[in-house]
This record gives sequence, C-alpha cells and structure tokens, in this order.
Amino acid sequence: MKNKYWFLVAIIFAGLFLRLWNITGPDMMGDDAHYSFRALGWFDYVASENLQSTPVTWFPVARWWQYLSFHDHPPLAFLIQFLFFAIFGDSLLVARLPSVLAGVLSIWAIFLLAKELWSSRAGLIAASIVAFSSYSLWLSRFAYLDIWVPLFVILSIYFFVRAQKKSVNYIFWGLFLALGILTKYTFIFVFPVFLLALILWHNNFWQDKNFYLGLVLSAVLISPLVIYNLAMFKARGHFDAAVSSAMGMHPEDFKGLQRTLAEGGFNPKAFALVFYRNMSLGLQALIYGSLIFLFFRFAKGREWQKDYFIFGGLFFGGVTLYLTSVGDKYSIILLPFLVLAVGAA
Repeated sequence: MKNKYWFLVAIIFAGLFLRLWNITGPDMMGDDAHYSFRALGWFDYVASENLQSTPVTWFPVARWWQYLSFHDHPPLAFLIQFLFFAIFGDSLLVARLPSVLAGVLSIWAIFLLAKELWSSRAGLIAASIVAFSSYSLWLSRFAYLDIWVPLFVILSIYFFVRAQKKSVNYIFWGLFLALGILTKYTFIFVFPVFLLALILWHNNFWQDKNFYLGLVLSAVLISPLVIYNLAMFKARGHFDAAVSSAMGMHPEDFKGLQRTLAEGGFNPKAFALVFYRNMSLGLQALIYGSLIFLFFRFAKGREWQKDYFIFGGLFFGGVTLYLTSVGDKYSIILLPFLVLAVGAA
C-alpha cells in the first residue's frame, strides 16, 4: 500500500516539474494575455468595442452588479487568478501558476476517482496519463479557463460516487457542481450524466436531506452569476455572451461573438483532429482500445454501474462539443472520461 502512494507522489512531482519547466519561456498572447489582463484588475474590458463591448463601456457610472461576473464567462477562474496576483504580485509566472495548480490537482483527483471506482492500480494508471499527457500539459502551462473544468468534473463525480456509501458527500458534490458552473458553462454537460446515475444507481436519494443540502449549497454559490445575468437582461435586454449564444440571442453588444449551430455544423473530421493534434498516437491507440474493451463489457452487463460514467460522460460531452463548436481547448472536458477508460480497462 505504501509503495502505491509513493508512486503517486512521484507521478505528481513529475507532473509538477513538466508543468513548471520553462513556463515563462513563451510570451503571453491570445486568451493567455486577455484573461490575465482582465483578472489582474478585475476589469471586464476588451479593446474591440465595435465587436465585443462590455459593461465597462455601456454605463457612464459602473453598476453594482457588473463586478459579480464577466460578460463572456463565469467569474471563478478570473477570481483565482486575481487572488494569485494580489498575493504574489503581477508577473508571467504568477499569471500561469493557477493553471499549473489545476493541472497538478487533476492528477491527484483522477487517482482518487479511479481508486474509488476500481482500484489503486487503475488510479495510478489514470494519474500517470494526466501527468504526462501533452494535452493536459499544454493547458496547464497557460492562463486558460478550460483547465479548471476537468478538475471540477473529476471531483464532482468522485463525491457523487462516494455519496452512495456516505450521503454527506452529496454536500461536497453540490460544492463542486457550483465551482464547475462558475468556471465555464460547458461544465453543465455532466448534469444529464448525474441524472442518469441517480435514476439507475442511487436509490432513495430524494429521501436524503444531504442531497438537498448539496443542491441548496450549489444554488447559493452560483447565485451571484444568476443575479449578474438577470441584471444584465434588465439593463440591456440580453444575458451574458455565452448564455445569449446558447439561447439563440444575437445582441448587438456581442455581435463579434455570435455563433449559431447553423454556422458550419458538426464536423466529425474536426472532432477527430482535436485528439490527433493533442495526443500521441500511442495514447490514442490505448484510449480507443480501452473504450472498445469496455464497450463489450458494458454490452454484457458487467459492472455497468461504473462504466456508464464513462459512456454517459462521453456521449453528453460529445453533445456539448457539438453545441459549443469543436475546439482544442473545449475538448479537454472529455479527458477525465478517456483517462478513466484506460484505467478501468
């Protein structure tokens, strides 16, 4: 048992080293710089006002609600980076440290989940893949919001699974549900997975007070985001950019961000290219082989209670990617399920 945890420590430190090595080498550009600038002063501004305006430019006097979130994304990842700047000062290293933290915590979290579902060996395999995967490494070395989403996906599933044994874990499940939503709206794709799991796996959850406490905690934590969107709708006639896009709104305030499902549609080739560009051929072969193996186990009805997390997650994750456009950053939300598949197999 001790050897297993020493292996885990070694894997985590290796993952930390790879994420920190020469992290200040590449200069900031694109979203890496854009998000950091806005987090540094908690200032929701973009230069292209003619295409993407923000509350900063809408009102001559700032409205109280505009500090609760941002016009295009929920506030949590910005808040974490803002706190890092406030504590450690403003530098390129500090700007990217939160992403490193999220990547390293994901290594530990995926071990806990795979161990809870299957075994320590499955956990070590899954943790190793997250630690060394170029896909995870890339997003852990730049100040993107997306690297936080897999971490909260993993932790929300972990406490949901543990709640079957000890219902107090529903409270922590609600906590990480809220943190996921407060990071990026694409996190919502796990909700149908949890609903399916509740119906098929968790008996009498509706009679458990901890389940409702978890939901109440989640609702309280996301309430600033709800207030922000309602206040924006009252003031401007639309919600934030992401919610407006999802609801088919096309406000003039965000005309440079408008996207619809009709614009190109789902491209299977682009979907496959995301993983081809970001994972080695060996890892791709390992993932596809594991998924095929688990599919046949699933079809035979063996351990379906655990395997449906993988297949349900992949299915709804694919739907989410369809709705949000296929992209290298967005597709990281599927990494926990792919890694779990390998660990389980």
